[in-house]
Amino acid sequence: VKDSVLGKAVAYGDEWLGNESVGKRENKIVALPTGNQAVPTIEPDWDYNTAKGRWDQSHFVRCILEGLRQARSKPLNYGKLADIEQEEKEAPGKFLDRLREGLCRFTEIDPESEEGKVILKDRFLTQSAPDIRHKLLKQAYGPNQSLDTLLQLAQTVYYGREYEEKKERQKKTKEKTEAFATAMKNVLKQPEKNAQRGPGEKGWACYYCGKEGHLKRDCPQASKLPLAPCPVCKGPHWKRDCPQRRRSPGSDSQDNQD
Repeated sequence: VKDSVLGKAVAYGDEWLGNESVGKRENKIVALPTGNQAVPTIEPDWDYNTAKGRWDQSHFVRCILEGLRQARSKPLNYGKLADIEQEEKEAPGKFLDRLREGLCRFTEIDPESEEGKVILKDRFLTQSAPDIRHKLLKQAYGPNQSLDTLLQLAQTVYYGREYEEKKERQKKTKEKTEAFATAMKNVLKQPEKNAQRGPGEKGWACYYCGKEGHLKRDCPQASKLPLAPCPVCKGPHWKRDCPQRRRSPGSDSQDNQD
């Protein structure tokens, strides 16, 4: 931490030196100190009884305070890092890049350090999309694997989705086609079966009552007496069974008129 503060203080001293107008106005001298001169690593020989010595001391304190401000540790917000999850259509490489950015943004851990790599591998394993995470865990991949190995398997799963989805669509289409073909086959066979059956066999339907097992001429309901008398002879039978209708020469024309 000390080296970080001193480094940032020296950098600020050099940055301040670049603004010569400010330096000249404050110091009223032409020669301004560099960052290393302003923040020495050994005890300086400044004479604090002189204006320049007091200014050098004041400038040193200014650089150190700025170094402390810039080197102030960021709070380690692992909760924010845990919120970074792979989106459904997001490529694994892009997801890993977002994890790296989050590690830099929410912590001071270098993604290329050993600690950073372990954290990235853990987050990549646990926060990937469900199908990728399942595959990684099924293959017993863990933080001991390299990031490149994890990324390679994740990409295999990611780019294999389209192939699996295509296979599933083809399977469903085939099942629907086979079901339709079976249904049509049964429909086409039905008339053939009916044609092979006799009048008394199951499958024949009476045109009068709609029930199977007999024809219209043998329908028990058709043999019932009509509710009204025959319109030809007023007898207790159906008009089609009227004896006078059968004998009458003009019965055909009369039927046509009826």
